[in-house]
Amino acid sequence: MRYSTLSSQTEILKPRYEAIEEALSIMNSIVGRDIAEVLSDSKVKMALRASILFYAQGILDLANIILATRDLTPKNHREIFEILIRAKIVDERYAGLLDELVVLRNKLLFLYSTVNIEYLYEFVRKNMDMMNELYHTMIRLCGSV
Repeated sequence: MRYSTLSSQTEILKPRYEAIEEALSIMNSIVGRDIAEVLSDSKVKMALRASILFYAQGILDLANIILATRDLTPKNHREIFEILIRAKIVDERYAGLLDELVVLRNKLLFLYSTVNIEYLYEFVRKNMDMMNELYHTMIRLCGSV
């Protein structure tokens, strides 16, 4: 799929950028709180789950756009990132984060297993800088809007 006009690319990218930025902002505010406060508030727990899901899906969407513009076709979500890394489009230091994002996205989206809130909190806390870096890498690869 090739994007023929700048306006169509803007229409595709802008909502994804906005969703990822909002998700990063929410995650950042949540990991700034004490874990006990997070665990005691059902709305904050849901916000943490949702922000991780929206971040992961947004990054997957951007990665898919990058592959589509290079005529590369993944078989599944995990392969999207494997192709980007194998083709040296994205640095391999993101491999672990990207693999875990696919796993978390699937767990959160399809609810096929319970995801521990403390795990999600620690995952975000430990990976926040890399998640921001990855987002900015994707912006450079897709283009700014």
